[in-house]
Amino acid sequence: MKNFLKSATHQHKDPQVRLGFINDVNAETPEAQKTLTELAKNDVDLAVRVAAIGKLNDLDTLRELLDANGDDAGAISSAAESRLIERFSSGTVTDDAVRGLLASHGARLALPIAAHSTVSEQREMALQAIDDEATLVTVVQQSRLHDARLAAAMRLSQHDSMRAALTAVRSRDKLVAKQLQQKLDTAAAEEAALIARRHAVTTTLKQVESLNEGVWTPQDGGRLQAARERWASLDAGERSSYESAFATAMTAAEQRLADYTKAQEAPVAADEAPAAAPAATDETAHASGDTDKAADKDDVAVPAEEVVAEVVVEIPKVEDPALPPVQSVLAPATIAELPAVLESAQTMVAADEKLSASTHVKSVLAHGQSVAVLFDPPYEVNKARPGALQSRIKRVSALLDITKLLPGIDLSDHAYVSELQAHLDVLNDRMAKARQESSDRIKATHRQFAALSGIIKEGKWGPANSMMRRLQKKLGVMEAEERVSLDDKLARAEQQLAEMADWQDFAARPKLEALCESMEALITKELSPEALAKEVRELQSAWKGMGVSRASNDLWTRFKTAGDSAYEPCKEWFDSRQQERQEKLDAKALLCEGLEATQAELAAAEPDAEPDWKAIVRQVNNAKRDWSRNRVPDRKPDKALEARFSAALKPFEKSLAEQYDQNVKEKQELVEKVAALAEGEITQHTANQAKSLLSAWKLIGIMRRKEDQALWEVFNGHLGTIFKHQHQVEREKQRAGLEHVFRAKDIIKRLKQLAKGDSLDEAEVQGLTLEFQALAEFPERDKKFLLRDFRQALDACSRVQDNASRRRAQAEVEERLRLLALCEQLERAVEQPDAAGDTLVDDVTHAWDSSDARVSPEIAALLDKRRDAALAHLNNKTTPDYSTNETLRRNLLIKMEVAAGVETPAEDKARRMQYQLQNLQQGMQSSGLDDSRQVLEQLEREWLSTGPVANAIHDALQSRFLKAYRR
Repeated sequence: MKNFLKSATHQHKDPQVRLGFINDVNAETPEAQKTLTELAKNDVDLAVRVAAIGKLNDLDTLRELLDANGDDAGAISSAAESRLIERFSSGTVTDDAVRGLLASHGARLALPIAAHSTVSEQREMALQAIDDEATLVTVVQQSRLHDARLAAAMRLSQHDSMRAALTAVRSRDKLVAKQLQQKLDTAAAEEAALIARRHAVTTTLKQVESLNEGVWTPQDGGRLQAARERWASLDAGERSSYESAFATAMTAAEQRLADYTKAQEAPVAADEAPAAAPAATDETAHASGDTDKAADKDDVAVPAEEVVAEVVVEIPKVEDPALPPVQSVLAPATIAELPAVLESAQTMVAADEKLSASTHVKSVLAHGQSVAVLFDPPYEVNKARPGALQSRIKRVSALLDITKLLPGIDLSDHAYVSELQAHLDVLNDRMAKARQESSDRIKATHRQFAALSGIIKEGKWGPANSMMRRLQKKLGVMEAEERVSLDDKLARAEQQLAEMADWQDFAARPKLEALCESMEALITKELSPEALAKEVRELQSAWKGMGVSRASNDLWTRFKTAGDSAYEPCKEWFDSRQQERQEKLDAKALLCEGLEATQAELAAAEPDAEPDWKAIVRQVNNAKRDWSRNRVPDRKPDKALEARFSAALKPFEKSLAEQYDQNVKEKQELVEKVAALAEGEITQHTANQAKSLLSAWKLIGIMRRKEDQALWEVFNGHLGTIFKHQHQVEREKQRAGLEHVFRAKDIIKRLKQLAKGDSLDEAEVQGLTLEFQALAEFPERDKKFLLRDFRQALDACSRVQDNASRRRAQAEVEERLRLLALCEQLERAVEQPDAAGDTLVDDVTHAWDSSDARVSPEIAALLDKRRDAALAHLNNKTTPDYSTNETLRRNLLIKMEVAAGVETPAEDKARRMQYQLQNLQQGMQSSGLDDSRQVLEQLEREWLSTGPVANAIHDALQSRFLKAYRR
């Protein structure tokens, strides 16, 4: 009844009882899983269904419950999803099962699998099934595993998604945060580059358009050519929408250039030259004294109606014989070669008095020296800020004003002057980009200050302090004009950060000091290396969980020093673990080397040489087995070594697969042949052909075990049909004159079958014996062996009978002791009713006849009587006469001990002597008693019929009884 109620608890009408069953049941058994599945699908109570789902292991059932319908569909579906997440987290779901779940419920299960599965391949499959960036961000936020967070983060492409993921992992996973920050920086750089390219297009167009305004100057022709070349170097896609406007502006500028060139080539009237010369001279002098204004012509346009005529005054060329030698040395020199060329030129000038006396030579060398100094060290144009660019443009423009610096000296054919002009053009081009970059940098810095303010409001001192250091470094390299709007924000942020640090220091310092003390206490603890390392890791995790603060920075040295000291005893243990791991890795490497060496030998062998395929199979199987044995359980697999092992196995597997397929084909052909033989008429010739096919079968090489077994079963079945038929034919021939011999063999075979059982039918054995003895005389060649086998079979049957008798006797003894123990349970309950269970009587009654073993009727009657007496005392609440029973039992024990020749304890020595004295008075002695075994059996029956004694002396008396009885 008790077991039935327990098994039917899940069907109880009370939901709380069913819940109790679910909580107590061992969910790992198939029967429990079947019951839980039924409850999860069909129970009327929602709480019971949810609890049953929480212990389900069957993935198909959980998948079905994900699509539940009805009023409670949402709760059932959520419970099934939660249970699946638990299975994923435990790593007990196979890759094939995960693949099936993703195929059917990928939109719902991809996120939990990617975030919670402990198997890397399953996480990769789940991530491949996710296309929504919001879901990828959720994986980054929820996953406990670094590789899952990293893989999901690397698939993000939208700025908002990457920013949200960065916020989630900034303090949890520094590596993922770094990768996301790099992606954001890369995206920002690409955006800035796009803006720069577009700005270059519009700037170039504006430069060409500006040439069509104001007065045309000799320098505008070079500017027009530079603009044309710059436009051609720009991206075609970026300038496609401006091509028309540029072509129009270029056409107009080229027309102005043509008009200017034509005007310059026209002759000047002779009578206008003397009158105009003085005025022109004054104007030229005025122009040469104001070089900066000419350089800024692009910004200030001169109205065309205010220019009446443009007069060019030619400056007389300096005729100094000392200049040509020096200029010939300097002219081919580039800016990179200029320092060395100047040094050799100065050496040449110092050696020649005429050259050293020329002021023009000194001026040219000084100009070259100024250019060389300007490019030492080399100038990074692409990194220059607007202020630095402006300053350098002025210096380069001043050096290019040769007419002013070196009047009458022509340096236009000098290579370094041409390079200096090109450098000026690059600086001018860079200026617009630098200003745009400066503007973008200032805006980005304002955004960073806004983000810093948000982090400070959230109370995250560590991220805020890190961002503050980056901002301080960033502002430290800015120019003064860029910092105008940022210095106040920096000061306010520093003040806010200091205030927050004070509050966090007040709250965190006591906890951090407690962690330091705990770590210092570990130094003196005597723990195993593994437990000690665990304690150290837990304290380090607790420290990390406190976050970054000023107090943590102050106390970190103390905590780190204590942690290193506490961890010192663990190093040797971890070194041994590392050595063990290294030995396994070395063993794996040797396996790879062995496979590679064998593959090299096979490749170097003769083309016609047949490999030893069995040896190859043994080597491959042993390598796979040893590879599994040398697996390092607490480390991720070495991907390079795994790839090497796979690459080493691949040629063998390919060759073996080809050999397997070839051998399968050959054996299939043999199966078809033997099947044809078995289906046709079976003769001796057929049997001989079957034997030949069997020999051919044995000569075929290696095969896959399952395929070989399957084919062999078919092949052997056909062989059995053929050989069985031939055997039957031969047997029938033999039976013609030897029927009694075959019958004798059958009798012997039957006797041997009977001898293999635990018991046998004596009548059948007797009948078979008589039949064997009645058979006719056997042939001489069979007589000896048949009689020998018959005697051996009869001896085996006799042994079975003897063993069965002993087992029955032993079973009777055990059953007698079992019934006696049940009686004693009832008798103890009579003496101590409070200690007895409520179901004791039912349990004893049920157990009394539960055994198949039986005792003799006399003993059974004695035990039944004793049981009934105990039950009567229990029902009537009376007690037996323990004192009388004790006396009776002690007297019986003395008789048993005398009969068995066993010593009597000191407490009953007097009783024994009295008993022996009585026997002497009656003319009897111990040696004159009946057979001791018969006496003991009689005394045992009296012992069983004697009433109980007190529990205090029961065990002592029972021990004496067992000692005498077993003796």
